[in-house]
Amino acid sequence: MCKEVLLNNYQEIELLYIYMYLNNFTNIQSLSITLWNFMEYINFTFFNSKNNMLMDSINIIKLCKNQKEEYTKDQMLAQHIFIYYYNKLENANPNKLKSLIKTFFNIEIDKRLFFEDQANRLKEELQKEYIFLKDDLFYKYQEDIYILNEKLNNDFISILYGNPFIGKSTMLRIYNTLYNYKHKFIYLDALYDSQNNLNEQFLYEIIKKKKDKYETYNFIIKVNSINSYIYHTLSSINLYSSKIKKRDENDIKCKIIIEVIIT
Repeated sequence: MCKEVLLNNYQEIELLYIYMYLNNFTNIQSLSITLWNFMEYINFTFFNSKNNMLMDSINIIKLCKNQKEEYTKDQMLAQHIFIYYYNKLENANPNKLKSLIKTFFNIEIDKRLFFEDQANRLKEELQKEYIFLKDDLFYKYQEDIYILNEKLNNDFISILYGNPFIGKSTMLRIYNTLYNYKHKFIYLDALYDSQNNLNEQFLYEIIKKKKDKYETYNFIIKVNSINSYIYHTLSSINLYSSKIKKRDENDIKCKIIIEVIIT
């Protein structure tokens, strides 16, 4: 049994090694092992070993393809681990996540999340919403906005925000003002009929109309629970290939992002 576990880990680390090599990482032998050890730790500690660690690892590495000049690949990996798991770890605040990343990767998460003028603009928008925050809570709000921006501009399919009643609609409205975007929530629960069946056709029609009207469009969909059926239904490939006229996948610029509400 021990041999089987070791073999499985070896195979998965080898896949990470190959994927890091293809994405131009350096010191990949050590880094692939460190990443896997980190994933095993948080998966066991926070997720009861239920997550697909290999897929999560590949998703994080994939995000590093758009490297910023001021960061090394290792720093980019640490930054995107922070973004990927921000607000996903139960009973862990962002500082705990930063500390874990520091322990495993010996990299400090860059705190330059906002330029000063953007921070001032954020304060102005918060005041318009009659929201007044102390410095530590304001910094946390900055982080939330930063993470939201990173996720909306990358290939995330899921945003796990946490519990309800934490003002995400207000945050999205402020984000739209800061970045000059127009994002809206779709409340997926409202798409169920009286027999509790998901009205897929209505969802397809909404997406088709928005896609025809706008060159790009992001759907942020709020649901109370998530399962494999909903993921399958909402996958853009499934939507465009099976229910709407065939399109070139490279031409699809409509992105669906799911917000799961934990009660």
